[in-house]
Amino acid sequence: MNPKKNPPDPGLAKPRQNKPFGLAIREQPLAFWEMPDIRKARCICCDKQTSHISAYPFFSSALFARQIVLWCGNCGFGMVPETSFELDDYYRDEYAVDNRGDREADPEQYFARMDSDTPPGNLARYRNRARTQISRIRKRMPDIGAMLDIGSGPGYALRTAGARESFALEHDRYSRPFLDHIGARIVDWDTVGDFRYDVILLSHSLEHFQYGDVLPRLTKLVDRLNPGGIFYIEVPPGGLGWKTYHYKHEPHTLFFTPESLHNIGRKLDLELLLCRPLNKTYNKIEDRADTIYNPPKDSAFDNPRGCLTLIARKPSVSSIAGTGGNRNKVRQQEIRSISAPPAEPRSKTLIVTIVTDNFLTLGMVWLAALKKNTPNLDDFDVVMLHDDTYAPLSKANRDRLRFVYGNVIFHSPGSDFLSDEIIAARPGVKTADAKVPSKKAAFLKLSILKYDQYDTVIWLDADTMTRAPIDVLFDIEGRKNPRETIAAVSGGKSLGEQRTRTLVRGHFNAGVMLFGGDLLGEERFALALEELAKGRTSHLRDQPIFNAVFRPFPKIYMPDAYNFKVHTDDEELMQAAYEQAKIVHFIGGARFRLLVEDEYRKYPLIAEYHGYRDEYDIPLEIGR
Repeated sequence: MNPKKNPPDPGLAKPRQNKPFGLAIREQPLAFWEMPDIRKARCICCDKQTSHISAYPFFSSALFARQIVLWCGNCGFGMVPETSFELDDYYRDEYAVDNRGDREADPEQYFARMDSDTPPGNLARYRNRARTQISRIRKRMPDIGAMLDIGSGPGYALRTAGARESFALEHDRYSRPFLDHIGARIVDWDTVGDFRYDVILLSHSLEHFQYGDVLPRLTKLVDRLNPGGIFYIEVPPGGLGWKTYHYKHEPHTLFFTPESLHNIGRKLDLELLLCRPLNKTYNKIEDRADTIYNPPKDSAFDNPRGCLTLIARKPSVSSIAGTGGNRNKVRQQEIRSISAPPAEPRSKTLIVTIVTDNFLTLGMVWLAALKKNTPNLDDFDVVMLHDDTYAPLSKANRDRLRFVYGNVIFHSPGSDFLSDEIIAARPGVKTADAKVPSKKAAFLKLSILKYDQYDTVIWLDADTMTRAPIDVLFDIEGRKNPRETIAAVSGGKSLGEQRTRTLVRGHFNAGVMLFGGDLLGEERFALALEELAKGRTSHLRDQPIFNAVFRPFPKIYMPDAYNFKVHTDDEELMQAAYEQAKIVHFIGGARFRLLVEDEYRKYPLIAEYHGYRDEYDIPLEIGR
């Protein structure tokens, strides 16, 4: 439903001041919608076909007087087909002039008047609304870290909340000085996804959306909400096919009933805490004799009065994992949640691994150790690879990992080059192993050979635990040109040796690898696929392939401390790893001993591992 857009006449922002309103309407071009589109329109709340059409219900603006509303007889929802003018332009340039008239004041004086005992005009209403909303939020989240207000206006709610970080998405340019005054960071729909939030508020803003933007934008916001975070929507009642409301509906483009708002809430991946009318306002209501919608009698939806309010919580780590996790450990920081490492990455260095659902405990400890021991971790791109078929990692488990470190990026690199036959046919691979997700995922690791947009790619197996800043890998002897360097630890058991062997050709362990970007790319990936097709790999799966691809190239062999392999509970080996390892690598049976908590905590190294589990409430049973 895309009508021809008519540019708004700036003179219409104050139609009653400039010319007779009837004349202004007559001068506004007619808007047209195509009937086939109207007939096919479906309600975005309940997915039923819309059943009725009406004129726009209020006429203070010639722009909105030319619009129509489609109505759903199933849930009572109403929506303006896409407006015949650019809605974002209207909110940016005209909305405040048309509907507020108070944005020319000095911000400091403006808020001082609002704080007075008798705020003038509508300030008392805006202040009281903000106080009520924040009070409800604080009952569910006493300590607000990062808060985003969609359609914030001058920032009433943000100023009342006093969050540690305040974000505002507001089109109205006249509100910008007020938001700057309270220290809010202004975002738009292109940049709102660059951050994560503990609270997202849409107070009397959702009803101004284009109907086609509602679900995509709400879904985007929910994705940026931290686990345990609060999602709060408040809209005025708009069931005009049910009741007659004697108040101004313009410039609303959506009209909600209690039932339709509840239906929207059910479509979001949230735990609904409350969804009903609150604040018994809007009392000028009359029954309609010709209703097109009637809610079930004596139901939660049969209440026409009050602001329609939805309060929901994003499932937290504790509610997902049943661990009693503390949501205050969720990071309030910048995040980039993207589908692929970017062509122009933020960092010059990529740290990458694979985590699968059955390897989650080790993966969470991997991330927690990396975060603790690398204070400048935000300077790197930290990526976890996954794939629905060969490296499954559920959305719930991705949320658990974000709980540990909010900046982690999840990437599905594609697995067209793999098949069940390829994975099961490896010599020395047990049939049972071939069906375990963490084993099946091994060959997906070859995808890192394509990431030549980075100067440096650091691979760390998910069963490693860093014990020093990751920067130490850049200080190894012989690393002169970062983009032309391959560095790894030699294969075989760790003996605790401390010398660095440079420019030696031989077998290396693929658990910890450092690649320069100039040695990566599609050509190198193609060579890896040729090796994979030969079917000569051993029970070590990916490791012989990496060795074959890079056999012609000189390598830097790092000391064992950079990949100290712990394969047994031998007391002497454990102590050597604890004293020497910068990165410890739990291999073989040692991984399973990590799941037997009490018996092995006597070793300081194992106690260190379980310390991360304790800090982030990581259950033992995940990863068996």
